[in-house]
Amino acid sequence: MVKAAVDVLSREERRFLNRRSDDLRILRGEVRSQTTLKIRRILYVALALYCIRAVLIFFVMDDVVASGHIQKYLVDGGVMAFRLSVLLVFAAAYWRFLNEARWIKSISIFAIAISCNLIWQDLEWLYLTLSTESASIFFYALMLRLSSLICLTLSHKLLVDRDG
Repeated sequence: MVKAAVDVLSREERRFLNRRSDDLRILRGEVRSQTTLKIRRILYVALALYCIRAVLIFFVMDDVVASGHIQKYLVDGGVMAFRLSVLLVFAAAYWRFLNEARWIKSISIFAIAISCNLIWQDLEWLYLTLSTESASIFFYALMLRLSSLICLTLSHKLLVDRDG
């Protein structure tokens, strides 16, 4: 004789567990939303730092063009316009794919890599301008880019914590 399988949980216990799992799903969704909001705020700060940096560099470029020493700098208006367009593309990609775990981590790593490359170029500019009056502005621009790199790294850490 074979006995029929007996339910281990009563109906009340099943209902309680279902309600509890629903509560946990809602809580997990709220935590994800809060983390996404933190990431957005950090990225707003990074974008503001990049914009301040661009204004500083345009100020330097106006001064350099007026003095006639443009040939010794590795930057001109075309390079600045290209970098600004890359910044806008990355900002749009971040906001578009922020809730899609499959793409956002790759975009974030790519943005960090490009930022590190640009920091290297900023160091070269700083080295080339050490004897000029505009060296301090290039130093401030480098510090702004380093600060924005810290923001990108912190947002990437939050992305990894959020999505696993």
